[in-house]
Amino acid sequence: SKLPLAFMWATPLVDTLPLIPVLFLLLAFLWQAMKGFP
Repeated sequence: SKLPLAFMWATPLVDTLPLIPVLFLLLAFLWQAMKGFP
């Protein structure tokens, strides 16, 4: 079934929502790596 028109704007948000924790973990990992360098 197709989504109601009211939810069409939320589709990109729902698509990117699972990526947010991954990006956050990656950012934290890079931050720790940069801090570890002299």
